[in-house]
Amino acid sequence: MLNSFLEKKIKNKLDLLSTLHSKNTVSIDEVLNSVKVSKISLISLINEMNIDFDGLAFIENSHSYISLSKYDNVDFFRLSHTIYKNSIVLRCLKFLILNDDEISFFSFIDSEFITKSVAYRIRTKCKCYLNAIGLDIKNNRVYGDVKWNL
Repeated sequence: MLNSFLEKKIKNKLDLLSTLHSKNTVSIDEVLNSVKVSKISLISLINEMNIDFDGLAFIENSHSYISLSKYDNVDFFRLSHTIYKNSIVLRCLKFLILNDDEISFFSFIDSEFITKSVAYRIRTKCKCYLNAIGLDIKNNRVYGDVKWNL
């Protein structure tokens, strides 16, 4: 359920990782059909993921196929966690959940180097997700029965 609230780029990266995980080598046409992005966007995703996966895995992109090479002791969950770490929506949720001191939302905005309008759109996504699981935001903090809902 949480995945539906994440950024489109994060969802695309996760879809690409899932496709490559199911088959180590996949044709570009098959990837384009499963991930539903343009070829240029796919190349951009691959380049970004290779930077994210530095030391963990490498995605090789040839003219007709794409393959995933994982380094020693690296599994799917570690790679997906690497992608999730780049989600600003998840970082905002973390801020709201751990904000026991009711720190101003502007400190989150400053730490992420984002504009106020972007930050409040992200906060709205977080609020929608939290409302869907029976929680709410008050004074930049998650309220409700957090223990059972998260």
